[in-house]
Amino acid sequence: YYGMYLYYMGGATTNVTSGTCRVTIDDNNFTNFYCGGIYSYYYSRYKSISYNNFVSRSASTTQYAMYLAYYNVIDSGIMGNKILLQGTSTSYGLYSYYINSSSYSAYPALFANNEIRKLSGGSTNYGAYVYYPRIKMYNNSMLIKGTGTNYGIYHYSTSSSYSCDMRNNILATGSGYPIYCSSATYVTPTYVTTDYNNYYSTAGTIGYTGVAQTTLAALRSATGQDAHSISISPSWMDSTVNLELTDYAPFLATNIGNLATDINGTIRASVTIMGAYT
Repeated sequence: YYGMYLYYMGGATTNVTSGTCRVTIDDNNFTNFYCGGIYSYYYSRYKSISYNNFVSRSASTTQYAMYLAYYNVIDSGIMGNKILLQGTSTSYGLYSYYINSSSYSAYPALFANNEIRKLSGGSTNYGAYVYYPRIKMYNNSMLIKGTGTNYGIYHYSTSSSYSCDMRNNILATGSGYPIYCSSATYVTPTYVTTDYNNYYSTAGTIGYTGVAQTTLAALRSATGQDAHSISISPSWMDSTVNLELTDYAPFLATNIGNLATDINGTIRASVTIMGAYT
């Protein structure tokens, strides 16, 4: 059912706070999983979850590549993972619930240089579902398609104590929303940071902020941000293989996170490319 099923990895909340119990999950292949690649539940601390390959099987069940629920702390980052979801029911690339809570970590988690693909299938699909997160989401590439509703990043928080920084991402969906925030109140800079993203949906709805947004001007008005964000259909080289592009020129961006490399290890400069690849 799962590649890894991890329950209460910290053993006690004091171990999560002190960092005396830290696990590294890097450079693994999670293939043909039925329900989940990594399932981590309750009070866990990880040094890194990076450079893993996730491929689910085609099955009619809810699937998670990474399920990190109830006070998981990530120290170095969730970086360079490649995810292909093939289920026919609800799917999540990342599902996080109170990640890097300030009760257990001084810093937000880093989610960067990840590729998430869901190319077909029914029901509801999420590239990343982040619930009350403290997280920096930089330079991720997501292509989320299917016959149901599709979300690139689905963000939910009503507290300014839980900061979410979403910049330099390429977010492309079929019907649905590349970025979703439940209310216009909670998509402002008090709660989230958004800029240098590419929002594209084949349905023409580039975002949701309490109401569907169909133009960049309307999205900018709602967020009070996104001055450098764009809405361009990405020219994938072959999305059945990966999310490399044939043309990177429209996706120039400032290297907000000072990331040293892209998903393939290619050096990033101070002016870089949105998404995981350069």
